[in-house]
Amino acid sequence: MGGRVNKLEYFLVVMFGSSSWLSTNSIWMELPLLVAELPEGWSLPSYLAVIVQLAVLGPLAYSVISKCIHKELKPAPVITGMLAFGCVCTVLLALFWDRTAFIGGERRSVALFLAFFGLAIVNCTSNVLFMPYMAAFHHSYLTAYFVGMGLSALFPSVVSLIQG
Repeated sequence: MGGRVNKLEYFLVVMFGSSSWLSTNSIWMELPLLVAELPEGWSLPSYLAVIVQLAVLGPLAYSVISKCIHKELKPAPVITGMLAFGCVCTVLLALFWDRTAFIGGERRSVALFLAFFGLAIVNCTSNVLFMPYMAAFHHSYLTAYFVGMGLSALFPSVVSLIQG
């Protein structure tokens, strides 16, 4: 699709790109507050890093499903579903981040881990879904997408600084 670049569409693509890792980056910015409240303490970042690494199962599952059904999945509905799932995980995280359960005789932040895992799956899978989707549009929009990806780290950092 050639043609001129619409400024509103460009801005919306930047916002779309920022959604790719915004939630995960936001959690990293809140770590000083989380470690003070949760039973894992300063081990929490290690648990979260492992969760993000396990979330690469999302792109793997998407690739396997795409190959097994022998039919190309339409990216727009899959992306919409992934973003909706991310919203649900964000709401669950906001409501239940501090809920713990006993596992192996120790308190663990199970609700945080599960909601964060859902968010990390969305974030990891966004790398596989969003860029090929954006390639169908004017090349300037791909640049806007990458600008948005960069802002997905900047927005939470600025909010964290404002919070003190």
